[in-house]
Amino acid sequence: MAATRIEWADAVWNPVTGCSPVSEGCQNCYARRFAHRMRGRFGYPEDEPFRVTLHPERLKEPLRWKRPRRVFVGSMTDLFHDDIHDEYLDRVFAVMALARQHTFLVLTKRPSRMRAYLAEASRVFAVQKAIDGIMIDLVARPATEEEWRAVPGYEGLYEVSNRGRVRRTGVGTKGRRNPDGVLRPRTTRGGYQSVCLSREGHVRQVRINRLVLEAFVGPPPSPDAEARHLNGEPTDNRVENLAWGSKKDNMADASRHGTAGIWMKGRAKFTPQQVAEIRELRAKGHKLDDIATRYGTTRKHISAICLDHKYRPPMIPWPLPNVWLGVTAENQAQADKRIPILLKIPAAVRWVSCEPLLGPINLGRLVWFREGFDPPWFQQQFYRRRRIDWVVCGAETGPGARPCDPEWVRSLRDQCQAAGVPFFFKRWSDGSRLLDGREWNELPRVCGANAPE
Repeated sequence: MAATRIEWADAVWNPVTGCSPVSEGCQNCYARRFAHRMRGRFGYPEDEPFRVTLHPERLKEPLRWKRPRRVFVGSMTDLFHDDIHDEYLDRVFAVMALARQHTFLVLTKRPSRMRAYLAEASRVFAVQKAIDGIMIDLVARPATEEEWRAVPGYEGLYEVSNRGRVRRTGVGTKGRRNPDGVLRPRTTRGGYQSVCLSREGHVRQVRINRLVLEAFVGPPPSPDAEARHLNGEPTDNRVENLAWGSKKDNMADASRHGTAGIWMKGRAKFTPQQVAEIRELRAKGHKLDDIATRYGTTRKHISAICLDHKYRPPMIPWPLPNVWLGVTAENQAQADKRIPILLKIPAAVRWVSCEPLLGPINLGRLVWFREGFDPPWFQQQFYRRRRIDWVVCGAETGPGARPCDPEWVRSLRDQCQAAGVPFFFKRWSDGSRLLDGREWNELPRVCGANAPE
């Protein structure tokens, strides 16, 4: 059910449903009405159908859509609701990064949460880690296809599966509490899982990841080879997530995922947030020696961080070029409150949805336009970067729709035309789309593969 009747989108994607009101525009929420009609069906809870509900089974839907589409993300929710945790948002943004053929339109009434989420220095690392996890899941066989093989050196005693489980074999090794003989793993100081194997009175503790690799891939290629977790999760011991590699490969994985330095023993010095602070201090003119003293390291280490020789961010474009970030502004008060926050958020396209339009809105400086004002050449790039790229407008529809004065719509259209900002008029309360004898379907001017048709 990806198709939609929303005029400015080709499809909707709802990895989350449910929300809670925050302003006047929420009074006649169509999503709440729909959720109550679907009570107890299609993932809407019976007791409270519009409760914020995560739907991880829907996360990979856009990856199956081959034809490029403009996708409205979260038509039945606000993606930046406080009840949606950051780790789940990382997975949503990871899917959008992988589905490069689509353009994703994200709309919120909570721009402060959007800004806080995207402004974290470690965000790009977290999204990269989520991307790697999704890639591993895509190549993994169904969980029902669990295959068991003998643990090398412990044939007839223990077996390990491609899902990362270890069990005893043979007579008298399975008890009432554990009829399958599956061993309960221990978690090491570094977060890895291990089990104890016994043979002829000798007990040996070994990591499960190495057992899986030795059984399903083969012996380590060299004596110093290490087991790598490709998605950065040390407890995910599926064979698809494991590979032999060097210590350098493991450190590169940790750097890409932003997990280097989590544990005490042999850890790297800094977290991504601290790296961002160090580079910011250096950019402000602080001396290397002073920064090194402040963070308890050497001048050489600080220099390598500032020169980007250490702690390089993942090679994914950030902000994502196929994600348009927007806010809803139903009246002047909400425009003054939300749009300035949106302008501080890095985005490929920033847009504003004035729907339902409940009063006149004067965008003014919010679109970086004043009558007769032409910024000097050295400010033009700044002005282009700190502006609204698209305005969508529409009247309220459905039961109890509040009136929308045509002059409010005309005013917005005229402001956008004067500022060179594309304007899209969605519909009037009666469903018609004509404004002064024509439809207004302007879209942002986007170059490259994600340019709308």
